[in-house]
Amino acid sequence: MKIKIIGLLFFAILTATAVQGQKEVDRFEVQVDGLGCPFCAYGLEKKFKELKGIKNVAIDIETGDFTFTYPSEKALSLPDVAAQVKKAGYTPVTLKITRASGAIETSDASNETRKEGKTK
Repeated sequence: MKIKIIGLLFFAILTATAVQGQKEVDRFEVQVDGLGCPFCAYGLEKKFKELKGIKNVAIDIETGDFTFTYPSEKALSLPDVAAQVKKAGYTPVTLKITRASGAIETSDASNETRKEGKTK
């Protein structure tokens, strides 16, 4: 009986620690114009790796789709992302952020920004 109680307590502590260890992240989706080869994609990824904490980078050269996640507590904005794409030498066409809170922010080439969904 004591072993079961100790086992349950140990499991509860491990579970609580694992939940606290998971950081909330924002998901970014960017349509980039000008990517023509793997080296182009590498240059874009390298420029974004300057932002400490970027994870899950995926670039589709054929479509120009660029996705990544970034810690939500760092609050990366649409203009910040667009500026980083431009620094890499490419043109951002559309941008979308799905915040950890569920809020969605979008922007297109006309620089029109929209916010949808939940807000904190």
